[in-house]
Amino acid sequence: MRAAHLLLISAAGAALAGCSNGPFPYPVQATTVYPGYGDAIQHNAAVQIIDPAPANAANTELAFDGHRAALAIGRYWTDQVKPPHELRTSDVGDGGGGG
Repeated sequence: MRAAHLLLISAAGAALAGCSNGPFPYPVQATTVYPGYGDAIQHNAAVQIIDPAPANAANTELAFDGHRAALAIGRYWTDQVKPPHELRTSDVGDGGGGG
């Protein structure tokens, strides 16, 4: 009798647990909206950004030759851009790989 009584109480408790609001993040009423609803695009963009403010971004002291940059910009403006040097895989590592 005691086991049947315990089984009845636990079955009733399990049935009533479905009626509880509980600590769920979703709204129970159809008139309320979950606070994060509609933020899927912003969330997906945020999780793909590695570091939006890296520490080295504040470093404005760049090791850069301004004279060479000015010459390159001048060539660009006058449409005299130097074509890039062609590299092939056989030119890159000319050292032997024997062993």
